[in-house]
Amino acid sequence: MELSPRNDPEIGGAGVGDPSPILPEDPAGKPGRPRPWWVFVLVGLLLGALVAGAVAAAVVATQRSGSEAPLPDPSDSSPGPSDSSPGSGDSSPGSSPGSGDSSPGSSPGPGDASSSSTPPPRSVILMVSDGSGPASMTVARYVAYHMQQAAAGNVAMGADAAGAEPLLVLPEDFTLPLDRMLVGTARTRSSSSLVTDSAAGATAFSCAAKTYNGAIAVTPDDRLPCGTILEAAAVAGLRTGLVATSRVTHATPAAFSAHVASRSSENQIAEQQVAGATPLDFMPDLVLGGGRRHFMPKSVRGSRRSDERDLMAEAEQRFGATVVRTANQLAALLPSDPAAQPAFPVLGLFSDTHLAYELDRPTTDQPSLLEMTDFALESLGRELRQTGTPFFLMVEGSKIDLAAHDQDPGAHVHDILMYNRAVDRARAFVDEHPGTVLISVSDHETGGLTAGAEVGASPKSYLWHPGVLAAVQRSTDFVAAELFTFERANSPTQEAMEAHVVATLGQAFRVTDLTPAEVTAIAELAFFSRTTHTDAMLQALGNVISHRAVIGWTTHGHTGVDVNLYAYGGADAGANAAIVASLAGSRENTDIGRFVVNYLDLDLAQVTATLQAAGGALMLGPADEPAWPGAYTRGHG
Repeated sequence: MELSPRNDPEIGGAGVGDPSPILPEDPAGKPGRPRPWWVFVLVGLLLGALVAGAVAAAVVATQRSGSEAPLPDPSDSSPGPSDSSPGSGDSSPGSSPGSGDSSPGSSPGPGDASSSSTPPPRSVILMVSDGSGPASMTVARYVAYHMQQAAAGNVAMGADAAGAEPLLVLPEDFTLPLDRMLVGTARTRSSSSLVTDSAAGATAFSCAAKTYNGAIAVTPDDRLPCGTILEAAAVAGLRTGLVATSRVTHATPAAFSAHVASRSSENQIAEQQVAGATPLDFMPDLVLGGGRRHFMPKSVRGSRRSDERDLMAEAEQRFGATVVRTANQLAALLPSDPAAQPAFPVLGLFSDTHLAYELDRPTTDQPSLLEMTDFALESLGRELRQTGTPFFLMVEGSKIDLAAHDQDPGAHVHDILMYNRAVDRARAFVDEHPGTVLISVSDHETGGLTAGAEVGASPKSYLWHPGVLAAVQRSTDFVAAELFTFERANSPTQEAMEAHVVATLGQAFRVTDLTPAEVTAIAELAFFSRTTHTDAMLQALGNVISHRAVIGWTTHGHTGVDVNLYAYGGADAGANAAIVASLAGSRENTDIGRFVVNYLDLDLAQVTATLQAAGGALMLGPADEPAWPGAYTRGHG
C-alpha cells in the first residue's frame, strides 16, 4: 500500500497502524473540521507572551540576585612610566566631581516616587561601548577578577607569571556592572553592508533607521537629514547631553547632533553641534569629549579648520555656553551646594583630538569617562530633582573601538573596565531616580577578539592568561610615540635603541622576557619615519602582549557579529520587568532608537520634516575634507 504524506512516518504523520487520527472526530464519529487559522494565531500570540514574560522575569531575577564584585581601581596599581596626574583623580562610582554630595536622589523632588503619586518624569541614559563584542566582555571580566586577586596578594600579574599562575576559576557571583543588565543581543548591519561602521551604527540608534556606512544621520537614498532622538528630545523640552572619549565630532556623537553625508566632514559637524548651523538652531546642554581641532581657527596651531571661525567663542556668544578644557575646570563648574544647579550649556573639549586611553590618562589633565559621566548625571540630576525636567544623555566609550582597531588588548580591556565603572554610576542614578532608564549597547564589534588563540601543532593547551593584560600600564600608542620620540631626540646606536626598548616595554607592559628577535624588530622600526611606520610599530607592540596572553585577533576592522544588549529600569521590580520585556531577545539596532522614541514620546517625524524643509540634499563637505573612504584608517571606527 502506498502511504499518503499525512501517514508517512518519514514526514512525521501518524504512520500505519497508528490508532490516533490526524483530525479529531466529532461525537458522531465523523472527522472534525480543521481549526480556523485565527485560532492558531491566537494560541501563538498567547504562547509568545508567556515566553516573553518568563524571559523578562528571569532577566530581572538575574539583575537583582547575587552580589556584584567591585571593579578594581586602576589607580591602585603601581604607576607606569611618566606617571603624573595634574587633573583630578577618578571618583568612585556614585560620587560627584567637585562636590561632596554622593546621593543625587537624597532629597525628594518631582522625580522621586515617594513625593507624589503622579508618574515620575521619564529620562534615558543611552551608553554605547563602541567596538566591544561578547568576547571583549568575557576577557574584561577575567582581567577584572585577576586584578582583584592580585591586589589581595593571591596571584601575580605580568607575562613572567603567565606560565606559573594558578587557574583562576571565576566565582559565580563575580560580575561586572553590565553583566546583571544583559537582556538580549542587537544585530548590526547597515543599509549598505553586513559589516557596519560607527556612523551607520549610531544613526540606527539616533534616527531609528538604517543608513549607509559613513552617513551621519541622513537617509540612505536621497541623503536628506533624519531627525535624531537627541534633537527630538530638545524640541520636546528635555535637557540633552553628549559624552565621548573620542572627538565629539566623531561618528557616534555626531550621529545624534548633526547631519552630513560623509562622516569625514567634521568641521561641518562641529558647526552644527555648537554654532546653530541647522534649522533647529540649538546646542545640546552638555557636549563633553575631545576634538578641539575642529573648533579652533585655522591660524591656531593644531587646528584642522580651513577658516578662521572660533566655534568655541561662537558657542559662548550664541548660546551662552561655558567652555572648559581640563578635568579640574569641569569639576569646578559643579556648585558645592547640592541644591544649586550648574549653568547650561557646557562645552568641554579636553584634547585637540581623541582623549587618551584610560591607561595613559594619568599623564594628562583630561577627565575620565567616569568623571564626565558623573558630572553629566549630577548636573542633569539636580535639575530633574528640583524642577522635574527630564533628559536624554548619550555616553560613549569611544576608545574601546580604537584600541581594537590597533589590536591593543591592554588599552581595549582597560577602557572596557572604565566603561563599566561609568555604567555602575549610571545604574546607581537610575535606582535613585524612578522613571530613568539605562540602556547599553555596542554599535558593532571590532577586531574579532579571541580568548585562547592557539595556532600550529598539537597538542593544544586550551588556555589564555588574563594576568598579562591586567599588568599592562600603557597603551601601544603611548609606547610607540615614546620610542619614536627617543630615537628622534637622541639618534641612538642600534645597541642603545634596543636597550631602551627593553627598559620601556618592561615598565609599560611588565614584559621582561622579550626575545632577541622582538627587541631587534621593534628597535629597527623606531629608526624609521613615524608617519610611515606607526602601524607596523603598533602591530609589533600589540603582538608582544597578545602572544603572551594567548589571545588573538581576526581583523583590524569591524566584524558583523551580533553585540550584547543591556537594559536596566531601576530597583522597582515591576518597572524593570517592563523595560526588560521591551528589549529582550534578538533585536535590530534600530529597535533601540524606537524604544527611546516611544519611551520619551518623541516626534521624530516632526523634526525630520523641519530639517528637510530647510533645503535639499546635504553636500559631502568642503574640498579639504575628503569623503568617507569606506575603509578603516587610524582615527576612524
